[in-house]
This record gives sequence, C-alpha cells and structure tokens, in this order.
Amino acid sequence: FPNLRGLYLHDNQLTGSMPKELGNLSNLQGLYLYNNQLTGSIPAELGNLSNLSRLRLDTNRLTGSIPEELGNLSNLRELYLNNNQLSGCLPTALRSVSENDKTSFRLLFCDQTPTATPTATATPLPIATATVTVPATPTATATPTPIATLTPTATSTPKACTNSVAVPDPEPAVLVAECNALLAAKDTLRGTASLNWNTTTPINQWEGVTLFRSRVTGLNLRGNRLTGAIPTVLGNLTNLETLSLSDNRLTDTIPAALGNLTNLETLSLSDNRLTGAIPTVLGNLTNLETLSLSDNRLTDTIPAALGNLTNLETLSLSDNRLTGAIPAVLGNLTNLETLSLSDNRLTGAIPTELGNLTNLETLSLSDNKLCGPIPSDLLNLPYLNLDLSTLPACTGTSAANNNALP
Repeated sequence: FPNLRGLYLHDNQLTGSMPKELGNLSNLQGLYLYNNQLTGSIPAELGNLSNLSRLRLDTNRLTGSIPEELGNLSNLRELYLNNNQLSGCLPTALRSVSENDKTSFRLLFCDQTPTATPTATATPLPIATATVTVPATPTATATPTPIATLTPTATSTPKACTNSVAVPDPEPAVLVAECNALLAAKDTLRGTASLNWNTTTPINQWEGVTLFRSRVTGLNLRGNRLTGAIPTVLGNLTNLETLSLSDNRLTDTIPAALGNLTNLETLSLSDNRLTGAIPTVLGNLTNLETLSLSDNRLTDTIPAALGNLTNLETLSLSDNRLTGAIPAVLGNLTNLETLSLSDNRLTGAIPTELGNLTNLETLSLSDNKLCGPIPSDLLNLPYLNLDLSTLPACTGTSAANNNALP
C-alpha cells in the first residue's frame, strides 16, 4: 500500500506483536493502534516513517524500551504511549512533540538524570524527627495541635479530591475540579464497578484517564459495560482532546454540554444505544479529527453545522436512523479520508460537493434511500473505495444535478 496515508485500527481486540513491515509505509502520516491487546516491543523500523505526524500506541501491552529511532520522526506532532509496560527513557528528540502523554507514564528523557526524587523525599524526614524530639514542654504541647487539625480535615471530605491523595499537592485547583467532575460522572453512570476512580488512588493511575500538564486530556472508557446517560458534567473537562465511550450500553441523548469541549480531537460514542438528534453544537468542535457516532439509534437529519469541522479526517454516522438529505456542506471537509453514512434512512441525491473531498479514501453510502446517478467527480477521486448500491433515478425536487454521470 505505497499510497497509504492513514492506518487506523484502534479500539479493536488485536493481539500479537506489531509487524516491523509497518516501517515500509513511507507515505504514512497517521498510525493509530491504541486500545488493543498488542504485545512485544515497538519496532525500531517505525523510525523510517519520515512523514508520520500522529502515532498512538497507548492502552496495549507493549514492553521493552522506546526505540531511539523514533527520534528521527521530525514531523511528529502527536505521540501517545501510556498504559503499556514500557521501560527505559524517552528519546531526547521527542521533547519537541507538541501533543503527547509523556508525563502520564513518568519516563524521563534520555538526557535527564533521576536525582531530584531522592533529595526531595529525604529532606522532610529529619525535620519531622526534630519536631518530635524537641524536649521543651511548650513545644511538645504545641506540636500535636497541627497534627490534630490535619486528621479531621482529611476525613471531613472523604469523597472530595482535596485530600492530597487523588490529586497530590501541589497541583492546580483546576485539576482538583476535574477530579471531582470525574467522580460525579462515575456516580451518574451505572455499571462502573471495575473503575478504580476513588480518593485513595492518584488520578494519574485512574483507568482510562490521561493527564498532560496537570490537566485531564484523555478519557477512554471503551468496552466498560457502562449504562445510563452520558454525564453532562463531562462538558467541564475543557482540556479533553480524546473522549471515547464507545462499545458500551449508554442510552438517552448526546448531551449538548459536549459542545464545550473545543479542544477535542477525537470523539467516539459508537456502539451504544444513544437516541435523539445529533446536537448542532458539535459543530463548535473545530479541532475534531475523528467523529464516530455509528451503531446507535440516532434520528433526525445530519446537522449542517458539521460542515464547520474542517480538520475532520473521519466521520462515521453509519448504522443509525438518520433521515433527510446528505448536507452539501460536508463538501467543505477537505481533510476527510473516511465518510461513512451507510445503513440509515437518508434520501435525495448525492451532493456533487462531495467531489471536493480529494483526500477521501472510503465513502460508504449503502443501505439508504438515495437516488440518482453517482456524481462524476466522485469517481475521479484518486484514493476512493466507494461502497454504494445501485441507485434508482431521482424524481421531482430530488432530480439529479448536471454534474452527474448519465
């Protein structure tokens, strides 16, 4: 596949090791293998992918050290490796990657030395000893006072993230607020018994949670058998870049509060039981690169506001109950590589504007009620794999446009 620019196999159950032959895909720009069960080491051959800008291998079972060859990826701007069993150090050249999770799995860069931690932990010990052994009576009676006041403080708010355990000091108050928002979300959802979210576990060890610079930037709860509605409190996590709640049993509508998450790059709510319309406010998420709402029970029309998502590379709305016409404004999404609208109840002609999607590799429109010929511009797209059944002729207002094959 010499022309392959994106390989997205994330959120599956893939096993085995990563083939070193991936290093032969010289035009690859995006490689997403996260949230699988891959084992073994990261192939050094990935360092040959000079065009790679996005690499996500997080949430697997990878072991060994991070190949120094990854430092050759001068175009890399997104790197996620957490939730694996990697060891060693991070290649120093990766320091310039702008979007990453390197703080969440606590590996140092190869040019750093781990000398600060022992010094920091050794310092408090003689101070505490000196306080206890001061022989003077006034000091001895004064010492228990702060100790006594600490105990009720820690126990007076057992469900809050202010206990210095879930969010260790000194962390900004905004992370405490985000920690509390996640606890509220857990209380809203049902079927979350397996999640280790609690005030006695540091938030950077919470299942599915990714931190970067003391903010919650990733939430991946795929396949946790979650039930109930999507908590609106998730709209408070304004630094989220990834939100994946796919492959659960979530019901009710998509909350409009998700429109507050303007830093989102990936929103995946597929394989649930969500109902109602797609919120128009999702058109505010202009940083989105992946929007997957497939395999739900969504109704109403496709919002024209989705035409604002000009960074979108994947739009998957298949296997729902969507009606109406395909919005012509989807032709604005010129970075789109995958457009899947199959298995809905869409009607009317295929907009000729889709011919503007020159990066499109997969277009799936089958199992709808579309009519008319296929626009000729679509058939000229260089990478297109078209999945479309034979269409009946359009009549009336749905008549085919002039730029279509007879």
